[in-house]
Amino acid sequence: MNILISIIAFIILIGVLVFVHELGHYLAARSVGVTVEKFSIGMPPTVYSYKPKNSKTVFVIGGIPLGGYVQMKGIVDESMDSSFTGADDELESKSALEKIWVMSAGVIFNIILTFFIFVCIGNLPGTIQEPKDNLPIIDGFKSQQNLGSFADNDPVIDIVIENSIAENSGIKKGDKILSINNQPIATWTDILNYMSAIRKDSTNSEEQNIAITLDREGDIFTKNTVIIREQPLGVGNYALTRKGDKILSINNQPIATWTDIEDYIRDRPGQGFEMLIERDGETISIDKMIIGSSMDMATGRIDQVIGDLDIVKATRPAENIRFKDTIFFGIDRTKWSIILMTSSLKQIFKGNVSKDDVGSVIMIGQMAGQKAQEGLRPFLFLMALISVNLAFINILPIPGLDGGHIMIILIEVLMRRKLSVKTRMRIQSIGMFILLSLMVFLLINDIARFF
Repeated sequence: MNILISIIAFIILIGVLVFVHELGHYLAARSVGVTVEKFSIGMPPTVYSYKPKNSKTVFVIGGIPLGGYVQMKGIVDESMDSSFTGADDELESKSALEKIWVMSAGVIFNIILTFFIFVCIGNLPGTIQEPKDNLPIIDGFKSQQNLGSFADNDPVIDIVIENSIAENSGIKKGDKILSINNQPIATWTDILNYMSAIRKDSTNSEEQNIAITLDREGDIFTKNTVIIREQPLGVGNYALTRKGDKILSINNQPIATWTDIEDYIRDRPGQGFEMLIERDGETISIDKMIIGSSMDMATGRIDQVIGDLDIVKATRPAENIRFKDTIFFGIDRTKWSIILMTSSLKQIFKGNVSKDDVGSVIMIGQMAGQKAQEGLRPFLFLMALISVNLAFINILPIPGLDGGHIMIILIEVLMRRKLSVKTRMRIQSIGMFILLSLMVFLLINDIARFF
């Protein structure tokens, strides 16, 4: 049943995104007098086709729901059509600006769709928006709140942060915690309760030695390590923050709201920094903070950014969004999603993203199914994020993508002459090889997750 839901949710999600993207190309082409020969949602084989009376366009539904295309007259694209006649209704006959408009329209329409989706989310009953002037006051620690349904699970370590206290102490992924200071441990809740108790008993000391007994594939041994006061176990170098602390600055950058924090740290994963806080009227400097590198792309929650600091923000009661404010909500969320995607691409190009964090249609299908079961709002949120993702991918200057076509147009403008059809076809072939190789890699990567 879950597989069926994932398939249906995937088809709906991809179908909407591809339709809007290709609709952008179609309308832009028609606006400059270019004949559109085929408008296809899905890839061959053809399941259904329709040609309206007096229309030059055949509208097609393909049997493979993995994309779509608009076949225009007089364009060198993945179809490798090179039969140009010089007719006025061919794209090749249009000016550089007109061609750029046609090739960029799909991306533009995906951004517009993202805005529209967020406006729809804003109009859903129960959607709330936090006040933008929320003071940056810490309410708790995310490592403790994240347990959720896992609170009663066996305390088996799944992640050890690089260069953290845990890693430096020799603790590894897969280790099961049996006891702390000879206190038996059965669940993650036991760990939190015990660590909270010993932190209360060590208020006069910033550091405390603890002994952790571990089970590693049947081998039982004890590791001695040091924790920093107010730091949850295994969080690494996050330290010294307490509930009620007000953040004043980060690396001398003044902080007035939580939004300021989100904007500052989003592009700085893995970087150390100094934080100035206010506690009981006293200003305290903290220089042991390290921003984590993970972000939940499936949810897209801004809280994930704050979670990278292992802190949870204190908020004033949020209010239901009024209808007249949904436009501003849509603009704000669209802007945030663009910033998020830009940051994510930067991390990919820098090599800071694991191959486990990227995937193909299989991953998208799983995410679509999961969010569909959670409700309309999470599903629409995912659709908005993937719409932005689709826009960003297509605008990359890779031959075969919209950005590749625009790149060739700009090269021709700079050279003041058109590239030969043979050269453009060769460039398209290289681009298609790159794209197909990437698709195969992502598909294999997705399949490998099941083994």
